[in-house]
Amino acid sequence: MHTIKHPKGLYILFMTEFWERFGFYTVQALLVLFLSKVFLFTDDQSYSLFGAYAGLIYASPVIGGYLADNFLGFRRAIYFGGILFILGYLGLTLFDGQNAFYLSLAFLICGNGFFKSNVSSLLGTLYDHPDIRRDSGFTLFYMGINFGSFVATLFCTYVAAEFGWHYGFGLAAIGMLLGMITFTWGSRYLEGNGSPPHPSQLHEPILFGISREHLIYALTLGCVFLISLMIHYPNVVNIGLLVFGALILAYIVKRAYQYQVQQRNHLIVIVVLLIFVVIFWALYFQTFMSVTLFIERSIDRQIFGWVMPTAMFQSFNPLFIILLCPIMAKVWIKMAYSRYNPSTPMKFAIGLLLVSFGFFAPAIGSHFINNAGLIPMGWIVLCFFLQTVGELFLSPVGLSMITQLAPREMIGFLMGVWFLATGAANAVGGKIASFTTIPENIHDTVTIDHLYGHHFMIFALVGTGVSLLLMILTPWLKRMMK
Repeated sequence: MHTIKHPKGLYILFMTEFWERFGFYTVQALLVLFLSKVFLFTDDQSYSLFGAYAGLIYASPVIGGYLADNFLGFRRAIYFGGILFILGYLGLTLFDGQNAFYLSLAFLICGNGFFKSNVSSLLGTLYDHPDIRRDSGFTLFYMGINFGSFVATLFCTYVAAEFGWHYGFGLAAIGMLLGMITFTWGSRYLEGNGSPPHPSQLHEPILFGISREHLIYALTLGCVFLISLMIHYPNVVNIGLLVFGALILAYIVKRAYQYQVQQRNHLIVIVVLLIFVVIFWALYFQTFMSVTLFIERSIDRQIFGWVMPTAMFQSFNPLFIILLCPIMAKVWIKMAYSRYNPSTPMKFAIGLLLVSFGFFAPAIGSHFINNAGLIPMGWIVLCFFLQTVGELFLSPVGLSMITQLAPREMIGFLMGVWFLATGAANAVGGKIASFTTIPENIHDTVTIDHLYGHHFMIFALVGTGVSLLLMILTPWLKRMMK
């Protein structure tokens, strides 16, 4: 029996990513509640701002990845991103007021741009291309992401609920600092990878004696202030993300007709599936938007007299991923050797169907309220379970699909488009969530339960219809993929 020995750098990057996701998911879990309770935003305002923030934070790695590939190298980009993250978390911890809050979010958006994709890219450099350890290494790395998410949503959300919001954000800052200390200490195990591609060009003065490296840092700080102003107008940001996403898809279709028939068909398949991916994530990200306020207002959160903080419910998703990942991996291996292995479009359709079925749970649960007018928490746990299984049908398959179908010279670009699709999905998700806005003159719990149940039933039915449409398209998409 052979034991697979991974590069030591994997474990350094595992812990670095663990701490980065620890901070990231703390903000994700707390943001809508913070806006609603501290700044007294309406539901619609909270959803719109969250959609704009999350849209920008998921789209930012496209630019950060480009700058790392061509100028900074992965290591410098990660250091710079980590510093921006720490500044953002410290801003949320130490300062009150909306302007400081928006500026802090802008630091987090830019920090994620330099950090997120480049840690994964740096991990890839530790393995040779024909290396049987690669998939196993990335699986361990993915577990680090989910462990970070689980610990954050379990621990930081409790601290924020018991001791105050700023303590929760403060833990995120401490976590990110620990991540950067880990990365700095362990850089010796990265085998010299992640250095700038052209060091001499990076240090060459290009404007008023300023080097290219320092100019990138300075322009990024300028972008931080620009983004902080943009976030004041979240509806404009969301529309901009959607328009930009539509233009990108149109560009891909145009490029498709410059290739031979097979590659043209492959690009068209990617465009079609990306549209369904946006719908999937728009529904899935209700977890951080409409579902969060639903849990706060309508779910019975008592467990033997202890009231579970609303944001702590976000820990169910990473917990289910950690438990289900090994099982799903075995299922895919067995199905790969059978004639029942679903195609990529069918896996996408099943994932979309499961995330839609998740909304049936709270919709049905709204008719089984207790004496306090609240819905038993088992219904929302079932929702999280179904949607997590749906995620495992779609998310791991998506990037593999792009590397399989994209022309070699477009792989990097289309990887970036995948992140953009996730960003656009947050913008769409904010609009979808706004339909669940509870009128300010309604305070009766039972009425609120039924309103949420009605809206979630619509989400479930529409999502189911879209998944069935993709199932109908699947035979055509399979032919196009050949």
